[in-house]
Amino acid sequence: MAQPTREASNTSETRVAHKDTKPQRKVTALLCGRNRTLDDELEQIATDVVDVAMKLHIALGPGLLESVYTIIMQKKLVQRGYQVEREFPMPVVFEGIKYELGFRADLLINDRFIVELKSVE
Repeated sequence: MAQPTREASNTSETRVAHKDTKPQRKVTALLCGRNRTLDDELEQIATDVVDVAMKLHIALGPGLLESVYTIIMQKKLVQRGYQVEREFPMPVVFEGIKYELGFRADLLINDRFIVELKSVE
């Protein structure tokens, strides 16, 4: 079995490359102004969201209403074992004032991951 090697990139990300495979990159997030590696649960959610989105795009193509993609994506993610809430209201607090309906997330996954879908014609 090929031994993994580590390659440094020009960001704080680390790539793991195997002799016979392409380099793989971990998803990173901008948190508090710094790049940090996501924990394993968020990494898996992100991977599954992209996988489901690509499969939907290939199967359905562009041009449907955003709500159609949202409902189908919710169903597919629930089938993968996630808790998914659609049109989840999120309050926004600014200068001590709380706006109860400041934002509605298209999908909230496992109370940790927000997905905003956009549809194009």
